[in-house]
Amino acid sequence: MFRLKPPRFAGDETDAPALLTDSAEALQARVEGLTGDERYIYQWLRECYSERWIMETLLISKTRYRELSASLCRKLGVANTRAMLRIYGQLDAPKDRCVRTQEIDAYIETRTEQEIQAALRQKEGG
Repeated sequence: MFRLKPPRFAGDETDAPALLTDSAEALQARVEGLTGDERYIYQWLRECYSERWIMETLLISKTRYRELSASLCRKLGVANTRAMLRIYGQLDAPKDRCVRTQEIDAYIETRTEQEIQAALRQKEGG
């Protein structure tokens, strides 16, 4: 059975896989390239939150979570999230390891408001 490589997108800078021997600065540079929800997923996976908790917190479907996880792994140069935790686990963890509920509540309110506005626009237009 053959495995096809995932398609490459504009903005993918990494060709080389990340290795356990890579310097902390090189790994941190890859982390800095993460955007939006990818950064949240990366942070929460390192803090051992479950996929289900992450999906519910970000208000995303399982399919969207898989897309974001694949993009996250591709940008970090790893095969899967387990490899990401093994390789990137050597980086210093954030000083404040707990998730602030105020941040999550604000994120959910913003995301919900955006979805409501999008639904109203669609209803008005269609």
